[in-house]
Amino acid sequence: MTPLASYLSDFFARDAVDLGAHWQARARSAVPLAVDQPDLAETALAARLVAAVAAALPEEGSWQDDVMRAGWELGAAAQATGYTLDALLTELELFTAILLYAAERHVDALDVPREVATTPPTETFAVIRRLHEAVSLLTLAATRGHTQRWQEDARTHFRSLRHDMRNPIGTIQSAAALMQDESLPADQRSSARYADMVSRNAQSLEELVARELTDGAPSGATPGMPRVSLRDLALAVRRAVRAEAERAECRVDLDAGFEEVSATAGSLELTLRSLLSATISALPIGSAAQLAGMPASPGRARVAIITQPPLSNPEEVAAAARSIADCTGATVGAEADGSVWAEVAEG
Repeated sequence: MTPLASYLSDFFARDAVDLGAHWQARARSAVPLAVDQPDLAETALAARLVAAVAAALPEEGSWQDDVMRAGWELGAAAQATGYTLDALLTELELFTAILLYAAERHVDALDVPREVATTPPTETFAVIRRLHEAVSLLTLAATRGHTQRWQEDARTHFRSLRHDMRNPIGTIQSAAALMQDESLPADQRSSARYADMVSRNAQSLEELVARELTDGAPSGATPGMPRVSLRDLALAVRRAVRAEAERAECRVDLDAGFEEVSATAGSLELTLRSLLSATISALPIGSAAQLAGMPASPGRARVAIITQPPLSNPEEVAAAARSIADCTGATVGAEADGSVWAEVAEG
């Protein structure tokens, strides 16, 4: 750890509450909002975001999980309180700017230690790069959390809407069938009661459409679950932990047996990233790990990590990633052969 990284990490950790509160106050003017719009993040969560970034600067220990958990919670909370994705991204850009400005002012103070003031440019850029890496991961987790929460809310909304539409549609179908049933007397088929049933339920449907499916409705788009390539997801995860793998001299390969699935890719991506990081940390220097698509129970998508040598403590490695899995809705596990895996529900 360089003196500058330690100095800024201590500063951010010590002033996390104040910096988080400053971001909250500034955020109200960064994005046009309704007067009664709640803040993007509660005070405790705002402070956690700053503290998570602080822990990333020394680049020691497992800081990524704290960043991912805090980011996911932020994204889910933003969606739940009505923030659009572009508003969330705008406020995270402001968050980055506030941290950078605070860091700049802190190292420009008169009482800054000499070893910090004389930090070589290469080390300065290394600290800035780590700050950027932490905020980028925070943003990634926040957007994934926001999107998944939207998908879940949208599916619930449309499930309820389908149920509400089936009742009047069923009544109209029944009335129409009776009106066309030639086994009934003509005067019964032409009864005004059937026509009234059709009229009342058609009006009910019209009101339902006006309330739930217009441009200003709570959910304006169908919640389609996009198909994703598990191979592309595994490639993204491998790229994200490249620095850790290089430090451990660990080769990370990809198997050829990946599928394309409809799944909540964000939760699998972050969970697999945590799991691969924990795996690399548990392996001896010079080991190898392979990401592989594996069969799972119906309706589930799974990616396994197979290592050489096999993990001696696969259950502990899986447990290290469980907090992220629990947060995002994924599942992690271990096998007797030393492999570990992460999976999510499809479609």
